Amino acid sequence: GSIVLGFGQTVHTYYSNSSIGFEGITWMPNGDIYSVDYYGGDVYQLKPDGTINTIATNLGNVAGGGADAEGNFYYSVFSKGTVYKVTPDGQTSLFVSGLVTPAGLHLSADSNYMYVAEFDSSRVSKIDLSDQSVTKVASGGGMLGVDGITVMPNGDILAASFYNTRITRI
Repeated sequence: GSIVLGFGQTVHTYYSNSSIGFEGITWMPNGDIYSVDYYGGDVYQLKPDGTINTIATNLGNVAGGGADAEGNFYYSVFSKGTVYKVTPDGQTSLFVSGLVTPAGLHLSADSNYMYVAEFDSSRVSKIDLSDQSVTKVASGGGMLGVDGITVMPNGDILAASFYNTRITRI
């Protein structure tokens, strides 16, 4: 159903499935939406026609997601310290391992780098998409339980800290 709110907004349900805990959605250029289910440990592809495909299941705690300019989707498995890549044709592969509870992901506008919020280490790392090398960008500075991340147009990074309810600008 639809709900009409003030200011001329219309809100309606786009997808609904009572057995899926949709979280962390990413819109893809081809119209697909990817969503992760943190507690269920699953990754879903939602097609424009309403079809819901399961991409991966029983992974543990699945967290952040993001897309690059080539239409690849990336998601992190918090409990395993890994990031996976899903190609436009649906092939899934391990992209990076050895991270410390990766939560939020954000891809740079040029799709050359992925920034990762590493929750338990309270740090932000950068992954070079061409060679999967990982570089620590920042830690400390009031960050505690980093779980959300974005990059501003000027290149500054904003990191959200879960435990102390702060957003830190790097």
